[in-house]
Amino acid sequence: MLQSNAQKQENLNAQIIALFIIFTALLFTLTNTLSTHTTVIKHTQPSATHLNTQLDIEQQLAPQHTLSDPLNDAVDGYVIVVEEAFPFEQQIRRVANELEIDESLVYAVTKAESSFRAGVQSHAGAIGLMQVIAHAAGRDAYYRLHKKRETPTPEQLKDPYTNLQLGSTYLKLLEEHHFGHITDDKLKQMLVLAAYNWGPVNVKRKLLAKNPPRNAEEMKWVLWTKAPRETYSYVNKVLKYQTQFSQFDA
Repeated sequence: MLQSNAQKQENLNAQIIALFIIFTALLFTLTNTLSTHTTVIKHTQPSATHLNTQLDIEQQLAPQHTLSDPLNDAVDGYVIVVEEAFPFEQQIRRVANELEIDESLVYAVTKAESSFRAGVQSHAGAIGLMQVIAHAAGRDAYYRLHKKRETPTPEQLKDPYTNLQLGSTYLKLLEEHHFGHITDDKLKQMLVLAAYNWGPVNVKRKLLAKNPPRNAEEMKWVLWTKAPRETYSYVNKVLKYQTQFSQFDA
């Protein structure tokens, strides 16, 4: 009888050990699975965030416009289907040839101003592709083109060709009339872009009146320290777009 009880105790101990081993194995497997799943989450989440930060902010503002970022649509192969990589190609090329202005500059300013939305209008009254203000840049550009002191209508400014023509003419007006004395081409272009965004009077009074920049590198510092952040960002954005567009023949 004693021997039988001893055997029963041994069998019970063996069962307990076996159950402990099984439980330990299950616990190890579960822990490993959870750890692997957590690792996947840690490694995938930043990638999604990174992709979101790469989205063009102007594309987010124009979700209904499939050509809001034509260059990246064409090069990076976004899912968005576009009919053409370079919107308003014929009008921009025509304007560039007529005015003898860099085609990539027209593309870059148009991209920065409206993201290629012909009918857009800002709270300040800027209209169309190159965001022309009728009674300011629009009137000056119209006079340069037609030698008539008239203010273009909103309907005219919403016409792609007319808007591109007036906006590009104003760029030429800034370059030749306001900053024609600047001999450094890169510096001159930065001044033109700053004036297109901030106005030529502000640029002359606040950037050129005292210790004017002598080259593009000095101009970067002057923009950072003396111009509004919007103007600083605008100039750099247009220059970036121009470099991108100049790499392709539209």
